[in-house]
Amino acid sequence: MNKSTIEFCHYTWNPIVGCSFHCPYCYARRFNNRFNAGSDFNTPVFHPERLGDPSKVKKGSEIFVCSMADIFSYGVEVSWVEQILKVVRENPHHTFKFLSKAPISYRNFDFPSNVWIGTSVSKDTLSQRQRLTDLLSCGCKHTSFVLVEPLLGNMTYMDFTGVDFVYVGAQTGPGSIKPDRRWITSIKHPNIVLKENIKKYL
Repeated sequence: MNKSTIEFCHYTWNPIVGCSFHCPYCYARRFNNRFNAGSDFNTPVFHPERLGDPSKVKKGSEIFVCSMADIFSYGVEVSWVEQILKVVRENPHHTFKFLSKAPISYRNFDFPSNVWIGTSVSKDTLSQRQRLTDLLSCGCKHTSFVLVEPLLGNMTYMDFTGVDFVYVGAQTGPGSIKPDRRWITSIKHPNIVLKENIKKYL
């Protein structure tokens, strides 16, 4: 695991690396390629040798699971997810935060109570609105959150009702789109957290 400066976690934990969603703005793919991590990133790779990492941290911490992957990406095996959830259950002193662009898949697994479930959106489209619907209807009674990153458009009509927390961040890296101030202020939610990389645009 690695200590993190991400606003919603203390550590990142990557027992899976790689994703088949091919988002053009993916920071994880860019990071993987920059540091030549030994994978082309298109095919998820399981790292069972990392499963024991959370148990080494004795102080209760917030852990972002698979910051370098999407746990419900095509190519991720059910057995991998089950092994990860076993570790989550064995470490109830930690809070594990899962994020996926396919939140409907949360309903296929038994997530323990020390879990936050989340999805990400970047602009107001029907398919991305559906992610919120899937997140809130998956039947999981857990803290829910949405990561709006990168923010790529106005969110006036994106309804975040029912979500516990909303985190908002800007696109980074080459060719990044600078968010309009009106895009940021269009996001309405009582528990909104602006990441450091977006505050300068207000």
